[in-house]
Amino acid sequence: MSMAIDALRLGVVQALSADPVIAGIVADRVLDSRMSAYSDGEPVPIISVYTEEDTGEPWSANNGGPSWDTTVDLVLEIMFQTRATSDTGEPLIGIAETNRETEALLNLLRTRCEYVIAAGDSPWSLLLREQVIRRVTETNSKRFRTDDAATKAALRLVTLKVQIKCDEDDDPVTPPSGPFATLPNPLRAICEAMPDGSSGQAACTLLNAAMAAATSPAVPFEGADMVIRPGPKPRPDPTDGAEFGATANTEDTP
Repeated sequence: MSMAIDALRLGVVQALSADPVIAGIVADRVLDSRMSAYSDGEPVPIISVYTEEDTGEPWSANNGGPSWDTTVDLVLEIMFQTRATSDTGEPLIGIAETNRETEALLNLLRTRCEYVIAAGDSPWSLLLREQVIRRVTETNSKRFRTDDAATKAALRLVTLKVQIKCDEDDDPVTPPSGPFATLPNPLRAICEAMPDGSSGQAACTLLNAAMAAATSPAVPFEGADMVIRPGPKPRPDPTDGAEFGATANTEDTP
C-alpha cells in the first residue's frame, strides 16, 4: 500500500473545500473518512471523502514488489436531508425545498466534484494532479434515498478510479528537510501545503511522527576523498614504429 493514498484523500478534501461552488452549498462540511452514521438532526448537505479499495501491479512484468502501479477507488458520499419538522414541531426545510431541487443539487455537486479532481485549475486541484494523480480512468455514480415519517434523505455515492503516482525515493545527496521530512513524496508535498492549524495538518503531523520512529536520520552527501598515486610506465605500443627505432621512408622508389 502506498502512502500516496493518504495524499490523495487529504488533498481531495482540501480541493473540494476550496471550490467556491461546493463551498457555497455545503459550507465547511467536506469530511475526511467519516465513520459515524448520519443523524437526522445534523446540518446538511455533507460530502464525505473515502479511499476504499486499491489495487497495485508492479511496474516490471519480470520483477514483483514495489513500486506498484496503484489504482484507488476514491469514494464521495454526497448527502442531502430534509426534516419535516424541528424538535419543537416547527416546519424545517433545508437548502433544497423540493425533490426537484434536491436532485438538481445532488447532480451539480457530483459534477463539480469530478471537475475539481480531474480537471480543475485551482491551486489545490493543480497540486493534486501534479503530485498525486496520474489520471482518472473511470467514474460511477449511484443514487440512494430514505423516506420515513420525519426525515427524507437523498444520497449520491460517487466512485472515481484514480491511478496515483508512486512514493518517491529521496535523493541521498540532498535529503529533504522541514516539518514533514520523514514522509515520502507525494504525501510530503500535500502536507507542506496544508493550512496552519487545520485538521489536515494535524493528520500529517501524526503520520510524520509515526514515520520518524522508523527512519534513520539522513546524512547529507559532503563529498569523497580521492588519492592519486603514480602508476607504472605504460608499455610501448608495438604498432608504433617510432617506438622501436624504425624510420619512415620518405624517398620515392623508381
